[in-house]
Amino acid sequence: MVLMACSWLAATPPQNLITLDLSRPVNPERFELVTPKGYWTQTYNDKDFSFIDFSTFSFSHLAGGPGSSYGGYYWDGFTYCTSGDSTNYQSAGSQGWVSNQWGCMAGGGIKTDSLGVVLRDGSGKVITQPGIPYLLGFWGFFAEAPGSHSLQTIFNDGKAYRAQGMYVANSPWPYYGNINGDGFARKLDREGDYFKLIVHGLDKELNETGKQVEHYLARFENGELHQSRNWEWVDLSPLGEIGGLYYTMASTDTDPVYGPNTAMYFCMDKLQVQRKAKVQLKLNSVSQQLLLISKSTNDTIETGSMQSGYSYNFEAYPGDYVLQAFASDGVTRNGSIDLTLSTDTLQSYQLFTITTGATNAGWQPDVDYSVHYRVTDKEGVERNSLAGQSTTANRITILALSGDRYRIELKPGEARAAEGFMSFDMAAVATANATRTGACPMGYSYSVQVPDGATLVLGKKQAHFQRFTTVAPDSTVLADDTRVYYYRLAASQVYNYRVSQPSKVTYAGTFTMNANLAPLIITPELLEGDPRRIDRNPNANANYNVADIFLNINETGHLRLRQGDTHQLVTIRAWQAVDNIINNYFIEPDYRYEVLNEAGEPATGVVTVSNDGLLTAVGTGTAIVKVSYDAINIKSAAGGPFFGALWPENTGVFVVTVGDAGTGVVTGMKLNEAANAASLPAKLAGEGIDAELDVLYYHEDEGAFHYSFTPEAGAEVTLARPVVGEHTMSYTGFDTHGVIAHADGSFTVQLVNGRNLVRIAKAGAVSYQVLRAKPLKYTLTNTSNPGADLHPGDALAVRFTGLYHPAHKLAGVYNMSARISYKADGATLTGAANQYTFAAAENARTVTATIPADWDPSQPYVLANGALLASGYGDPYGGHRSITLETGKDVNFTAAMRTAYFGSLPDVEIPVKPALTTAADGPLASPVQVYPNPFTDYLMVQSGSARSLRIHSLSGQLLIDIPVREGSNRIDVSSLPRGVYVVSCGEYTRRMVK
Repeated sequence: MVLMACSWLAATPPQNLITLDLSRPVNPERFELVTPKGYWTQTYNDKDFSFIDFSTFSFSHLAGGPGSSYGGYYWDGFTYCTSGDSTNYQSAGSQGWVSNQWGCMAGGGIKTDSLGVVLRDGSGKVITQPGIPYLLGFWGFFAEAPGSHSLQTIFNDGKAYRAQGMYVANSPWPYYGNINGDGFARKLDREGDYFKLIVHGLDKELNETGKQVEHYLARFENGELHQSRNWEWVDLSPLGEIGGLYYTMASTDTDPVYGPNTAMYFCMDKLQVQRKAKVQLKLNSVSQQLLLISKSTNDTIETGSMQSGYSYNFEAYPGDYVLQAFASDGVTRNGSIDLTLSTDTLQSYQLFTITTGATNAGWQPDVDYSVHYRVTDKEGVERNSLAGQSTTANRITILALSGDRYRIELKPGEARAAEGFMSFDMAAVATANATRTGACPMGYSYSVQVPDGATLVLGKKQAHFQRFTTVAPDSTVLADDTRVYYYRLAASQVYNYRVSQPSKVTYAGTFTMNANLAPLIITPELLEGDPRRIDRNPNANANYNVADIFLNINETGHLRLRQGDTHQLVTIRAWQAVDNIINNYFIEPDYRYEVLNEAGEPATGVVTVSNDGLLTAVGTGTAIVKVSYDAINIKSAAGGPFFGALWPENTGVFVVTVGDAGTGVVTGMKLNEAANAASLPAKLAGEGIDAELDVLYYHEDEGAFHYSFTPEAGAEVTLARPVVGEHTMSYTGFDTHGVIAHADGSFTVQLVNGRNLVRIAKAGAVSYQVLRAKPLKYTLTNTSNPGADLHPGDALAVRFTGLYHPAHKLAGVYNMSARISYKADGATLTGAANQYTFAAAENARTVTATIPADWDPSQPYVLANGALLASGYGDPYGGHRSITLETGKDVNFTAAMRTAYFGSLPDVEIPVKPALTTAADGPLASPVQVYPNPFTDYLMVQSGSARSLRIHSLSGQLLIDIPVREGSNRIDVSSLPRGVYVVSCGEYTRRMVK
């Protein structure tokens, strides 16, 4: 059975909801039960419990008080049951039901997880279990009187709450009685017959509000009786704010004098109400007064008086509101904007006022120009807003919440446009009050010529990562082998252009418009070249050259969707081709998308990806998506114009599952968790491994990185390892090749160059993790005595090749430095920090150390626990995944310092020779030394006595067994293939690399 956690609309209960929890009674503190019937022993006690209490909620029980049980033969109100019995006892007559009235047709109480989230099976049915409590309600028709209710719920704290809902199930007595009759009641078999529960609202004084909700427990329609055997959610939100509830029941089988014949029972649980949120709404120096109006009720919310910092503190229910803001005079209306209060218990909002208008001399709004604007929230959803007036003449005000993006266009009127003026537009993120004014510019004619067959796109930038706003030409003219586009462009505006042609290299750049700017001519020669050309020279592009990619998936590289869902990919070249590292005006290359099935074959039955990167889930199953990009020439980019295609081992890859239950397997995959413990918020993946930022480096002679992890018990692990080709990576499916299962439940996966896909499955649930691995090599240098062997006291340098910055600079996101970090002899060793040219800078890829003078030369000096340490100002690592094409990203003037360790570097074992001695110094400190490590065609063995040298493979196979004499020995090992070996000579045993 597949279980799903569902709490009405949320995966976890919202903070401001109060839900009845029958497992925590207050009065009585414990419910003793009659066994095996499973009902409360005090059900017929009319003296001690007129209400039973559960924290916030109290439920009536024999509310008539002493004598109302008629000597212990009658009860009404609510009682506590656990039996879940759904048996039909009608064969025993009415006495059979009286003795067995405690059941529930759903089969038991509602099962939840540790957070109180209701569990459902794969079909959406609430999961139940006998022994879990529920309330059984019996409506005492004769006990009902105005102001006195047989079935009633009140709140113990005397407060009012907003009704949300509750779960209701049929009781067996009326359920089977409705089918067969029960001696008192007839069966419900007439068209229009019904049996229903009616829930009535009470105010804080427990007077009726006049609002009620009806829920049909049984209904005969179209010749058929409909009634449920399951728990059903009853929406009580139409009751609005309540101070309590009472319940009545109705049936079409009712005697006009004696009331209903149908047994008036129902089962209930998980009654839920909503408390008000504590809200702090901060206004500003321009807009100091407000009105807050509920969109659902049109009520004006009491917000109190303004406190220091233009702050209003009040309580309100979650929902949609209209916020109207006024200047300090209380009259000048600065505008209005929609505000949605969340379900958080505590929440705070900051309102900013944007003042705008054209600065052209003598121009007036609504006469010479009009103001057009759009305000969107952080997710790109447009906020409904209305502009207002400023206390400054000829200025308009617009409201925005902190973090909102706004775009303003000052558009000349018809007369001004006829004079040649064009719109002035601007966009920004609201971080403070702002005056966004400007002069509507004069427009000038401009032309761009491209080869016929090429495509030109001219645009304007609004914000980092936002799609450029396309500028349409006024006309185009085809002449000979060229096409000329004619525009009218605004003076002083920066425009970008992009010229593409199939099988050629896209040519792009920027220019700033002015009246005397020469036409832009793109010749065929500028487009010539191979769009798949790769440039691996780290010194290219002004030492910035790295061709990697970032995607907006998640830290696992596993995207879960439902059929019909879409996901807009945000693809980012890294290094970005920017105009400079301050302005960060970048232009992206052309991207390619490929969808594979789990076997690595092209397939589009699960997801499709459009040319614009819109991923659509079209069918259920699993897909692998690959993303790459072409080379591009960008005239305006620093280090350009040529920027190579994506390196194939860096091909962007992620897994998509469509239609699964949303559950996964705990992978147990961690990396650098101890090193990052003090700065976990800096890395959004926490102690987990990041599919993009964590790269697992291995020495190229070792062939793979061995990564070990322990998933949840019973999991199965398979691996899809990449095959790196000339331009991209490919896969041949998931299998156990490269997967080692250990007896303790852990696994080791052997990861090769590129993005490896790990599949962890258990009992129908599955999780995927993308793991990056890269080979590197290094050189070891004795910097104290260049060319000489290393001895205790010598200084050394280890220089790596094939090492890269884990979090490349991204405009408005990352601006960090990176450095190598190792542990050696209890000390931390770090390389030089480098911000932008890490791959090209030798000092950044070098770590230095000094072997202690008292080092035991029988032991190698080892650099261990290697990682890359990134530190600097920016978003948390992984923050690039929150970028959207709708909102983009502005300059981050409030970036925080972020420090975290990434990836893994191979251990470096450094052989140390004994210090040189004189006869007076005595014998060598160590009887055996074997070096160098790594070795090539020979090994040197320094031995204090005759011994045997043995070399084994990692699997234990003896490959070489040769005697050595006292003193120095040169051993020929040229016959050994490249790899890792275990070398032993007497007590000396070391792992060595050829």
